[in-house]
Amino acid sequence: MAEKQFFKQRHQNFDSLTRSWQGKYKYIAFLRVVVFLIGSVAAIYFANSRDASLIFLALFITGALFLFLVSRHNKIRYEMDQARFMAEINEKEIKRLEGDLSGLDNGSEFIDDNHPYSSDLDMFGQHSLYQLVNRTSTTSGRIKIASWLSICAPRKELGHRQEAVNELASENEWRQEFQASAMHYSQSGSDLTGFYDWLHTPSTVYSNTFLNGLKILLPCITLTALAGLIWFHLPYYWFILSLFLNGLVLSRVFQLLKTTGEYTSKSVHDIKAYYALIIKAEQKDFRCDYLRKLQKNLVEDSLLASGQIHLLNRYLQWFEARANSFYFLLNLIFLLDIHLLSKAERWKEDNSKRVYAWIDTIATLEAVCSLAGTLFTHNEFNLPEIGFAYKLEISEGGHPLIARKERICNDFVMEEKGTVIIITGSNMSGKSTFLRTLGINLVLGLAGGPVCAKKATIPYVRLFSGMRTTDNLVEHISSFYAELKRIRQLLDLLDTSEEPVFYLLDEILKGTNSKDRHKGAEALIHQLAGNNCIGLVSTHDIALGELAGKTDHVSNFSFSSKIINDEIVFDYKINPGICKSFNASKLMENMGIIFPS
Repeated sequence: MAEKQFFKQRHQNFDSLTRSWQGKYKYIAFLRVVVFLIGSVAAIYFANSRDASLIFLALFITGALFLFLVSRHNKIRYEMDQARFMAEINEKEIKRLEGDLSGLDNGSEFIDDNHPYSSDLDMFGQHSLYQLVNRTSTTSGRIKIASWLSICAPRKELGHRQEAVNELASENEWRQEFQASAMHYSQSGSDLTGFYDWLHTPSTVYSNTFLNGLKILLPCITLTALAGLIWFHLPYYWFILSLFLNGLVLSRVFQLLKTTGEYTSKSVHDIKAYYALIIKAEQKDFRCDYLRKLQKNLVEDSLLASGQIHLLNRYLQWFEARANSFYFLLNLIFLLDIHLLSKAERWKEDNSKRVYAWIDTIATLEAVCSLAGTLFTHNEFNLPEIGFAYKLEISEGGHPLIARKERICNDFVMEEKGTVIIITGSNMSGKSTFLRTLGINLVLGLAGGPVCAKKATIPYVRLFSGMRTTDNLVEHISSFYAELKRIRQLLDLLDTSEEPVFYLLDEILKGTNSKDRHKGAEALIHQLAGNNCIGLVSTHDIALGELAGKTDHVSNFSFSSKIINDEIVFDYKINPGICKSFNASKLMENMGIIFPS
């Protein structure tokens, strides 16, 4: 595959670049040690010579050089990490192309057994659609792409999402750099929950005129007492008294500062990640209106979101620096805590409403990039045409979670309101996989992303599936009753949904005897036929296929198998009509069950 070779080449290039930066990183680290030792030796040597001017000169030169090397070291580390992250991103794309999704974030926290379709269609968990699609780096981005896969896009937005996905699919370099820029600050346990809580706390220092006056007056008094002590031999207790007063004032905000630090401590790395992403988003020249509108959300009255987030970053870093002993001394003189709280609260007053929009904008952009990355990586995927009736037409459609070399594709069309397709077939012939193929491609298409098909037209529908119903011992629910509850959910959805419903039902009413199963399934199909819905029902009950000649809107399709040289052979191709070949007896025989002659 050409795209696999493309990502392999990129992975090799960035891996080589990482090693190159690692060599420079180690070299600068060595130079830092050498400069430090030279400065120390020079200072000791000139101290023994009692030459103060040379001591100062040696410390100044080596100190300046050391700081330069520290700055250079940090820049090299950033470039080294950036190259490493880019290599990781391309390695993951290779794994996706090979059908290996192990090790990728699986979004297991988004699993919801009561969701209309997510559990049946492998939206989340191991080897899931989320793993195939997700290319986000932030918590908000993860939540956004999960929601896009769980709820179809608003009708008016769907086309705009497709336009944005199509534009960014051709911007692979920028997308990967965008993703990698936030990976520098990824850290387990970090989240924005405390930060959001802080945004809603009342401002007590910024609005306190008395404290804001003291933060200027008291440092002036302290510095005056210190100057008097040094140059005018003022009694030292005036300086001590001023420090004592400063300490009393600082004690008034100690608890507030502690609480603020607790709120924001876990958000520091996330805020840095959003800052990096915002910078990339602000600098990009987008073409389509959807992306330009997102970008515009980051600029309001010439106020750049990046500038405000940068200020917030500085304040949060100062909160972290309070543990430094040098900060303690300066704080006692200049009342830094009050200055810091006042500035932080002023930032909150100015930006608390905007910051939600900024973060949501970045999360949305990450979600668009995820779908665009899916389109770029899998060149057999294409953006579908969105129809607003009942037509579903798919050409060479396959299951996106099956590796391309193993994937069997099918053509399929259904287009009339109330159509019920009954799928019959032998065991393991592909009925369930085909239902999931249609469902998972609808999820992708209705999120604004590409489908695994050469060409597709999909309807704007509410998707519902009933495929993996199981018993629940805790709630004393049998598998049959669980399936009935699922069918009840479908019927309720039909009554409440303004949009047509697309349903997928696999082996309906399998938990009861054959007579009741047939009677109940026939009644349900009559109820669905002609309704505001279209869908597919798979079954082993061949008698259900006879409804096609008796009931309007009902059609038969099937999957079959052949027994060749005592082996069961499947082609996984869908065909019109009822299945004529079955293999259950042969499968049981192969498993060791001996039938009487």
